[in-house]
Amino acid sequence: MTDNDAIEWQEPREMLIPRPTAWPLLTAFGITFILLGLVTVWLVVVAGVIMFATSIVGWMGEMLRDGQGQDAHG
Repeated sequence: MTDNDAIEWQEPREMLIPRPTAWPLLTAFGITFILLGLVTVWLVVVAGVIMFATSIVGWMGEMLRDGQGQDAHG
């Protein structure tokens, strides 16, 4: 490697790391309840669907709020 092929170093870009949240855990529980309800009682399916829908809406709402804050910074 010659001096002309030297690598130019750059400052790393700042990474936006999302805040910890419980929404993915609630989504997983919702999916688990839906699947468990398919082999047991239909009420468990209903509870799983409600839990899943609530968690997806909450998770997406949080992502949208975080995305709006990111646009303001750059």
